[in-house]
Amino acid sequence: MTLPTPDHDRSNRRMVYTMALGTILLFGGGGLLLMQYVQGRDTWALLAGPQSWSVQLPAGTLIGAAMGFFAWWLVKRPFMEPVLDQYALRIGPLLARRSDRILISLCAGVGEELFFRGAIQHWLGVVLTAVIFVAIHGYLDPRNWRISLYGSVMTVLMMGLGWMATHLGLLAPHGSTRHDRCGAAGGPACLMAQGPWHQLISLG
Repeated sequence: MTLPTPDHDRSNRRMVYTMALGTILLFGGGGLLLMQYVQGRDTWALLAGPQSWSVQLPAGTLIGAAMGFFAWWLVKRPFMEPVLDQYALRIGPLLARRSDRILISLCAGVGEELFFRGAIQHWLGVVLTAVIFVAIHGYLDPRNWRISLYGSVMTVLMMGLGWMATHLGLLAPHGSTRHDRCGAAGGPACLMAQGPWHQLISLG
């Protein structure tokens, strides 16, 4: 087994920082611009939502925790082992540090929610937005029934986040953030590496 060199480790860290910054700027910034200037919607009012923050944040956190534990339980099933191996080889070396996983999770959680739940869902609706969101992360692959099963479950969970954004406010999905955010970036193996409690920070 070849151990990573310091140069390789630094290269991975730079890639992680680039991914995190890009997600915030491109997705988060793009979502804010679309909502405010293209759709003509008040971003602050969307965050405030129909329900107060004192309702949105606890509701999002509790629902996110439940989603996180369920996703964690699912990827621990024996039949999911080939999927875990696949993602461990692909993503494991890049997100080996806990701090990097948390950084990616937080940036993706904020950026992608603003873009998808905030802007795109306004045009496409809850269901189609959830399907597209999961599909672009590669979780609806007809060639692999295991990952498609995981993706189907994630799609339903993403519909739940879409419902929260509509009926509670855009801050609520941030409290629970799609879909295990590290899972969106790194797949089930990343979710396994963190365990269910990390979902309190970054589900979605």
